[in-house]
Amino acid sequence: MQAVAAHHSLSDMTPHLLTSFVYMHNLVFGGFPGAVNGVAWSLEVEVQFYVLVPLLTVLFTIRNARIRRTLTLVIMLIAGLLSNPLYGSLHFHYSIAYYLAFFLAGFMVCDFYLTRQNWQKSYVWDAIALSLWPLVWYLGKYTGHVVLPFVIVVLYLTAFRGKICSAVFSNPVITNIGGMGYSIYLFHFIIIYGVKHLTASLHIGGNFWAYYLLQCLLILPVLLLRSGAFFVLIERPCMDPTWPRKLWNKSRSLFSNTEPLQVPATKGDA
Repeated sequence: MQAVAAHHSLSDMTPHLLTSFVYMHNLVFGGFPGAVNGVAWSLEVEVQFYVLVPLLTVLFTIRNARIRRTLTLVIMLIAGLLSNPLYGSLHFHYSIAYYLAFFLAGFMVCDFYLTRQNWQKSYVWDAIALSLWPLVWYLGKYTGHVVLPFVIVVLYLTAFRGKICSAVFSNPVITNIGGMGYSIYLFHFIIIYGVKHLTASLHIGGNFWAYYLLQCLLILPVLLLRSGAFFVLIERPCMDPTWPRKLWNKSRSLFSNTEPLQVPATKGDA
């Protein structure tokens, strides 16, 4: 996809494609983004996380919830502080070490959710969400790297415990779009890049925000439709752990004659 958009030759892109197939592009090319698909670098970080999950889940062997959560929070803080000065290193930036605190934030949310007893929804949590959401967009690069994982934990809790937040995030439109979020993530760049070639010249006056809104209205439907089709046809079927066997059986049925050959009866047979 990226090769077509950037007009790279197949020979130039082959090394990037092959290393991406084995999740080693970041390691070999120093996290150089945009070679085949600019957002696919995160897949390699996820794979590194999956490899480390058995080690990280040792935290859940600590029975005392207060000790377990305190230790997780301390590790999150240490990971953020130690990795922050190394932001400029591409090899390090595109690795699990740089994003460890964010994965542990997911551990914290999981811990709170699984051990919940009787969560009462309250507008207090909505107020907390309202005060914290601006930090997601306005925290600086270095400060945000350390603080954002903790903000994420609290915001997830507000989604469960706030009266308004829980209603918003449980809305079917939101949950359906969220369900196909990774399909959107994988293809949003190439779709936006392609559609904007057709729509970039369209304007409503000279106001930037009017132009921005117009482009959103033109691009977002295409983005949702194309990504949604990929989700329905590829991603969701592959969530079934038995999909390789089902695909094999369906392929055999398509390319083989499953109906017995009908031979016309003769007078002798009658």
